[in-house]
Amino acid sequence: MKPTPTFFLLAVLGSLSNSLCRGATVLVDDFSDLTLTEYTQTRILDSTFANVNISFSASTGALGASYSGTPNAAEQVVILRDDYTLGVGETLTVDVSQATSTSDLDLGIVVATTKSPTAVSSLDLDTRDTMQWASVYIRPNQNAVRSLSYDGTTLVSGTGVLTADETTVAKLWIKRDSANTFSLGYINTSATSFTSKTVTMGSSSVGAAIGFYADLRVAGGTLGTLDNLTIIPEPSTAILAGLTAIGLGFRRKR
Repeated sequence: MKPTPTFFLLAVLGSLSNSLCRGATVLVDDFSDLTLTEYTQTRILDSTFANVNISFSASTGALGASYSGTPNAAEQVVILRDDYTLGVGETLTVDVSQATSTSDLDLGIVVATTKSPTAVSSLDLDTRDTMQWASVYIRPNQNAVRSLSYDGTTLVSGTGVLTADETTVAKLWIKRDSANTFSLGYINTSATSFTSKTVTMGSSSVGAAIGFYADLRVAGGTLGTLDNLTIIPEPSTAILAGLTAIGLGFRRKR
């Protein structure tokens, strides 16, 4: 008995369903284990080498960052992991919970070439050029979402600035558009997405490490939290393949 068009359609839809399942959303970390053992923390900028002032914690079931040093002293830190990779077409997202604040605070997500860039030392207080990376983050005291990147040649900060009250930011995201190109942005509490900046990297290894970035300059407790670090696949490839197969099948039947 020859297969009917209905049988063929069901078979293709089954194959399409399997493809979509293989490209399922991956929850990288919901911090339910209350630890950060998978991450490597590195201080990549400091105004003084003497003290490590930024610390991260997941003790509440979400990621928080706190600062204990002298206010307004620059210090930038990343915490990165390399057991997950952001592939082409995939989007890294994180949930944001930030109350109204006038604190000098940057907190966001980052993709990078390595989880272990060179840490600052007394001889070099700025090691941000020891990896290629891109970050999107909230700056509450300026009511802004901003981006920062190093493409192997130029460090670019304070660009892609979007006006956004911190209480209206629901998610931050980084999408890998191609091997070397990344878009950065956020989603507000009305589920509207905004693109802050698109950056082109000199290395296709950016995305081999993912994690978080902070630049805190105010003493006090944890300021805002991030949760549910997630990698979302691009479904269009699987859907397009399935629809193409359906079309070819019905052409053959005709």
